[in-house]
Amino acid sequence: MKPFIFLITALIGASISAQNIVVKTIKNSDLQLISEQLVLEPGSEHTIDTSFIVEEDGTLTPIEASSEYPELQEEGLKIVRTIKKLVPSKVEGRPYIPYKIKLPIVFTVATLKYRAPRKRKDARRKKEGI
Repeated sequence: MKPFIFLITALIGASISAQNIVVKTIKNSDLQLISEQLVLEPGSEHTIDTSFIVEEDGTLTPIEASSEYPELQEEGLKIVRTIKKLVPSKVEGRPYIPYKIKLPIVFTVATLKYRAPRKRKDARRKKEGI
């Protein structure tokens, strides 16, 4: 039985476009393959805690990740690295000092009963160009 990954992301303090980039990257990531290699139990929830500092020019440094499995930690780093730049916040029209963002990537290894509806939904979205 191959587990299927159902993903939820929460991007706190970042722009909507960055969140869209992360969601697309997660869908194209190797999380499903990694979950199969690690033999993660269907229905189990896992979190990759990532954090980074948004510098005044919008670059992200240093990108850190932690997880219970090193493979998931590496995948979390790969996902966050897809965000090239964010728009830094401004205070009174001036760029604000660098600030830290914590981005937890939470995913659930879904059971087979969720697999078929998810495949149909993904196929529909692909057809509609979403």
